[in-house]
Amino acid sequence: MLHRVVSATALALAALAACAQAVPAPAAAGAPGIDQRQAAQGQRIDQGAASGQLTRREELRLERQQAHVDRAENRAKADGVVTGQERKRLHAAQDAASADIARQKHDRLRKPASS
Repeated sequence: MLHRVVSATALALAALAACAQAVPAPAAAGAPGIDQRQAAQGQRIDQGAASGQLTRREELRLERQQAHVDRAENRAKADGVVTGQERKRLHAAQDAASADIARQKHDRLRKPASS
């Protein structure tokens, strides 16, 4: 009798463990694609500033825009889930920031050469 109870308990625990592995964790506040894109855009700004393609004013404006996207992302993640609508809004903000980075890097304004 005891053997049957132990076997049933072991079977129940094995089934519970299998179910726990099969159910994916909720898409917590993670937004890896958004985070990666933010990092890449930051690098583009840094590269543009280092090469002289961006003036100091342009660099600061673009960094403020990136900070705005960061704050929007933090607000979206605050409840633990980034909804589809929040993700769409974040992508639109990143698209606008990316276009601004490209436009500023390729305009005719240059950082004055240091002497």
